[in-house]
Amino acid sequence: LLAWVEQHRSFSALAHLAQFYRMTAQVSEACATMQRALQLPLREEPGDLLNGSALGYEIAAAAYRAQRYGCAEQLARTLRDKEVDRYTRERFELPLRGLQAAAVWMQGRRDEARALVQSDGLVEKDPFYRDQEAALPKLAQAIQRGDSAVLRSWRPAHTGQFEQAAFSSLDLPGLLGLRQ
Repeated sequence: LLAWVEQHRSFSALAHLAQFYRMTAQVSEACATMQRALQLPLREEPGDLLNGSALGYEIAAAAYRAQRYGCAEQLARTLRDKEVDRYTRERFELPLRGLQAAAVWMQGRRDEARALVQSDGLVEKDPFYRDQEAALPKLAQAIQRGDSAVLRSWRPAHTGQFEQAAFSSLDLPGLLGLRQ
């Protein structure tokens, strides 16, 4: 995988390597690799379906759970800024902003965290995609109330659900020249 990534340096290749590191509990390596990935353009490569925010969100969430708040904040902010697909941008706006706000809060920047959730309270306008376990409105309320205990115990949504589809958008065996 490392050799393939070096030969196919792209956002997607590095993001999938970061997923490998996350799934093998190497959070520091996952953070560093995703940060490298975000320095490259977010675009589909041959044999790939770009899933930038989905791939990056999982790394940011793992960083938050590992108390690597600076990494979680940076990844969430950068993904919000760089996402090129309008649908994906809308889909991940609230989870990424909530994660960013929580990470900012945990770094002691309370006013900045409050500002990130103040405009809409992280309430989904279209409930079709609402993840009931995310409790994003409750997270926003905890930030507004200054409830650090909730922020310490909060777990970002979607984590642990990516493994089944981790490489589904990438024909890795084919790209590596392996037989199916």
